[in-house]
Amino acid sequence: MIRVNNLVTGIKPTAGTYTHFYAVISNTYKVKGSSNGCYTKSTSVDMADAVFNASTSTDNGSIWCNNCTFDAWSAATSNIAEFGEAILTEQAFGVDSNGERNGTDGFGPATPSTDISVGGVEVKSMNIYLTNSSAPYTYVASGTSLNSMPLASTRDRALYFGELSSSVVVAENSKGTVQLYFDYSNGLAFDDDCDSMKFNSGDFDMSVITE
Repeated sequence: MIRVNNLVTGIKPTAGTYTHFYAVISNTYKVKGSSNGCYTKSTSVDMADAVFNASTSTDNGSIWCNNCTFDAWSAATSNIAEFGEAILTEQAFGVDSNGERNGTDGFGPATPSTDISVGGVEVKSMNIYLTNSSAPYTYVASGTSLNSMPLASTRDRALYFGELSSSVVVAENSKGTVQLYFDYSNGLAFDDDCDSMKFNSGDFDMSVITE
């Protein structure tokens, strides 16, 4: 588990009642781990089409797909000598053989693989969009024709947006702490061939502690 405190100094929120959550992060992730003889590979790759081979896929313990393939990252190996940090870029949520988005919702909205909560309360209706650093809060509308979509290479930010289950109230004299927790102890999955990986569901929690 990773905990991050004191994200920024000198910034104070406007007093008021907050009902929604949003966050902007890079769409490039660094991961390192191993499981059952599979290792992350020291490489930097984009998501690729249908490279993850799974004889059995489960959701909460129930089988939902047999002998299926998924878009994923070719950044795994069975050779421990190649073990290292993999740098993964999610340029689209589904890609074709050229690495471009393969549908009109390829840049979102999508459901994050991470469970997100604020102060232990789950964020409702959380969506994620792939955006650009020049306009990180502007996203490509779902259903936009493929010919009108920007190239996947222009996507360099991920925008998370959702409704809080319970409001956060900040008064004029409020003091407090913002803490981020990431738990990805089971966040990676390796395919049957040990040559690719994808994300499983994980946990992200932002605690807002006021006084």
